[in-house]
Amino acid sequence: DAEAAYPYILLARSLAYPLPFLGAVIALTRRNYETGVRLTALMYFTVLLPYALISYYNRYSLPIITLKMALVLFLFQWISTKSVYVCLAIRCVCLGKLGLDHNSGRC
Repeated sequence: DAEAAYPYILLARSLAYPLPFLGAVIALTRRNYETGVRLTALMYFTVLLPYALISYYNRYSLPIITLKMALVLFLFQWISTKSVYVCLAIRCVCLGKLGLDHNSGRC
């Protein structure tokens, strides 16, 4: 079995599987996204809703693979804008604890 031989592949699949759904939820709940992003998320939910109500198989998601990729990219964009502030806050705290000046760049 390939998954037993390569457990990191199973881990990567398990971590990547919910990303389109998470991207769609964030796209619908955040007000600063454009209409196109929200329409992508709505199309994602509209296509998958009948399958989710009855039964869902991975083969149903093949026609919307581009929607899923777009939602993952939107999610990464949202994370990157948030992570800049988190990294700056961590850097400031770290530099303050080590007693370094902010221009040294070491942490």
